[in-house]
Amino acid sequence: MDTVSFDYASDDPDEEIRIVGSCNGLICTVLYPFSVVLWNPATRKYKELPDSSGDNFSRSYGFGYDVFNEDYKVSCIDLNPAPNPVQVRIYSLRNDLWTTSEWSHGEVFDNPGVFVHGAIHWKVYSDGYSGSDWDILAQDLTTGKCSTVALPVPRIASGSEIMLGVSGRFLCVFHDHGSYMNIWMLKEYGVKESWNIMVSFPYFFRTLHPDYIRLKLLFVSENGGILMRLGSNMIMYKPSQYHEIYPVIDNIDVEATTYIESFVSPDFEHMWS
Repeated sequence: MDTVSFDYASDDPDEEIRIVGSCNGLICTVLYPFSVVLWNPATRKYKELPDSSGDNFSRSYGFGYDVFNEDYKVSCIDLNPAPNPVQVRIYSLRNDLWTTSEWSHGEVFDNPGVFVHGAIHWKVYSDGYSGSDWDILAQDLTTGKCSTVALPVPRIASGSEIMLGVSGRFLCVFHDHGSYMNIWMLKEYGVKESWNIMVSFPYFFRTLHPDYIRLKLLFVSENGGILMRLGSNMIMYKPSQYHEIYPVIDNIDVEATTYIESFVSPDFEHMWS
C-alpha cells in the first residue's frame, strides 16, 4: 500500500484529524476542533483556512465545488447549540473568507456532509431529535438554498439506521437492518423512483470492531462490488463471491476517502492567476 505523508505541520502530533471529503483532487480535513485544511496529496500543497470563529465546539462540516462561481466551499454547521440559534458558516476559497447566517432547517447529525450534484447533503431531524422524523437535506453551494431529497425507505426507519455516502456522481444511502445492510443508489438525481438497491450484504465483519464504529462507503461498482472502511480496516466485498479485509493500522480508527489526482491548487492566489 502506497503512503503519502500529510504535509501540514501540526503543533500536536496526537491531534485528531478527520477527513470531510474530496473534490477534484483536493481533500478537506479538520484538525479538531476548528482547524480546517485543504490539501492536494499529488502536489503536496496545502492551505489552512482562516478561523471560522464561533463559540460552539461541536460542528459538522461539508466540502464541495460551486461550479457556477468556480469556487471551492466548506460548509460548517453548529451541532447542539441550544439555547443559541444554529449557525451555518460558508467558506469561499475564491474570496478566502467565511460568511455566517442562521440555520433553520433542523438538527444536523451523522456528519460530515456528503457532496454530490452541486450540493452538500445532510441528515437532519426536522423536529428536535425524534427517532423517525428525519430528512435528507441538500444544501446548494451556488444559491445557498436547501431542499429535501426523497427518501428511498419509509420514514418509519430511524435516522440512526441510515448513513449517507457517495460513489462517483451518485448519492448513496446505507440502510442498517441489524444483521445485514442494504446500499441504495440514486441513479437519477431528483427522481425518487430511481433509488435502487445496488447490493445487500451480511455483517460478516461484526466481530472486527465494536458496534459504535460505523462503516464508511468509499466506492460502489455497477455490479455491486463495494470498497468501505470500518475502523482500522479497508474491506472489499463482491456479492456472492468473496470479501477481503486489509488492516491499515491495528486498533486505530482510521480516516479514508477516494480522490482523483489533479494539479488543482488549494491556494486561491494561484488558482485563478
